[in-house]
Amino acid sequence: RGLAGTTVCMAAGPVEDSEGELVDVGDIVEFRAHGLVTLGFIESVGGEGELEIVRLVKREGVGEECYLDESQPMLSVSPSVCRFVDSYPSQRVAWSTASPHHNPHGEESEDVWFIEGTVSDDCEVPTKPISET
Repeated sequence: RGLAGTTVCMAAGPVEDSEGELVDVGDIVEFRAHGLVTLGFIESVGGEGELEIVRLVKREGVGEECYLDESQPMLSVSPSVCRFVDSYPSQRVAWSTASPHHNPHGEESEDVWFIEGTVSDDCEVPTKPISET
């Protein structure tokens, strides 16, 4: 699992999530942090098994695909508050260069994920304007 071309840090290896499933770098997980339940991308697995997660966000007026929210700091969370979520990785033309004058052939792209698995009723993925992600 994971998206080809995604830059990731060195990993300690897969760890068990809250349901006993192995999760690793590149996986999408539902997790609980700071009183919220949301989705994130596992960037790395630390030596003690903690997960470094980049939160996911949807973009206003774009659709249901999820993007990395690089405007927010990475979170370090225990695998015990995470659950693997099945997703389909893809890529889209990068929004910051979507003008035909700057990216006429779509050379610059960014990773996106379509969530295919079931998420908890209390799971919320924030929606932000394109300019904020």
